[in-house]
Parts: sequence; structure tokens; C-alpha cells
Amino acid sequence: MSTGDRRVVSKRLPIERGRIREGLESSIAVAGLAKLDDAAVELARFLADKLDAWDTIVRWALDDVEGEKYQRPKVPANDNVTPSAYLKSLQSLGLTPEARGVLGVGEDSNGYVGNPVATPFDPEAA
Repeated sequence: MSTGDRRVVSKRLPIERGRIREGLESSIAVAGLAKLDDAAVELARFLADKLDAWDTIVRWALDDVEGEKYQRPKVPANDNVTPSAYLKSLQSLGLTPEARGVLGVGEDSNGYVGNPVATPFDPEAA
């Protein structure tokens, strides 16, 4: 699925792009990524589509059991891997504040270093 401008995620399944994919496309458009980043971009698109499709899949499962008493919808097991994989792919593309270096590491009153503290964003530094 190499086209970033398609509205429908799959020709076989009528799943529209969701907010996650739209947000990703907006970020990609202004990120100034190189051709070398294409594989990571495609992975991020795949994961965004998968996250966006979850609501549709749940809706289909609910529709399948509508009107049937005491039937639980057959929804796939909860996916707790895709969100973290998606975040990691965004970080690898420099599409998160941390990856762009706009979050600093602060020191608390006890001298503990490691708490992220937001710093003002400087577009010249990014």
C-alpha cells in the first residue's frame, strides 16, 4: 500500500482511513523524510491502518450478534503490541517530540535525573 493519498485502506474490506492514519499522513507531509525512509513510512502506515481498523472490526462483531440474547461478540483478542510498535516506528522516523529532541531530561529537587520535562520548541533546532 505505497500510496499515501488513498482514502480506503483495503480494496477487499471497506475500511476508511481513520484519525491515526490521517495524523500520520499530516506528519509525514511536513517531516522532510528521505527516500531511504520509505520502508519505515510504509510500516508506520500499516500499523496506523491496523489501529484505525480496530473500531470497525469491533463494530462488525457487535453487528453480528445484534438481536441475539446472551451472545458475546466474537472480537479478536485485544492487541497490546501494535500501539507500542506504532510509537516505535514514529520515533524511528523522528515524528515524536522526544525523537526530535524537543523534550529535555530534567532533574528533580532530589537530584534525580531522568524525568522528562518539556522544553520550548525551537523549529530551527529540529
